Amino acid sequence: MLVGLDMATPRGLKERAAADLAGLLPSGNSADDRRIERAIDSINESLDPERWIDDSHLMPPSDSDAVDGKRVFDHEHQAVQQLMQVGGPAAAGAQEAIGRLLEADDRIANAALDIAVATGGDAKDIARAESELDRAAADVAAGDYGQAVLDYRRAWRSAVEAVGEARFSTFNASLNRSNAGDLARELSNPGSGQPAAI
Repeated sequence: MLVGLDMATPRGLKERAAADLAGLLPSGNSADDRRIERAIDSINESLDPERWIDDSHLMPPSDSDAVDGKRVFDHEHQAVQQLMQVGGPAAAGAQEAIGRLLEADDRIANAALDIAVATGGDAKDIARAESELDRAAADVAAGDYGQAVLDYRRAWRSAVEAVGEARFSTFNASLNRSNAGDLARELSNPGSGQPAAI
């Protein structure tokens, strides 16, 4: 049973892929077990929170390998390469995990592209990102999953570069109240301190 995984996000898809792969062990084939274990390790490396802004967006390219979102794709590429070699009774589960990882990559790249388009990013970089997404779809259809991961990485990077330097911030509004209706009443009267501060 999996609890707390948000399958709607790229992180959730990747977490689910790792959990499902763990459920394949032992597969009855020691070589496949090693491949699956390596793939799980690589997926877990790709989930390093230092490389994520949130569950759908990666840190932009950086001089520091520790926080560069590109490494998410690099680790995932390693995982896919291992999973493509899994055969026997675990093969179907490995293919399912690959599908989830590729869906996560597609969502990451498209989320970055959506931001680039919405903010009026550089047209050439946007076109390059769209071209890489088309190439990724063709590679997925051809079964070249490792190359598809690299295509998604290039699409993401082009989309991020289209925006240029971006700054992100979050703020916890914490507009919780003890009783139903308290917040609505407070917000309906001008001069409430907390909403004014927000």
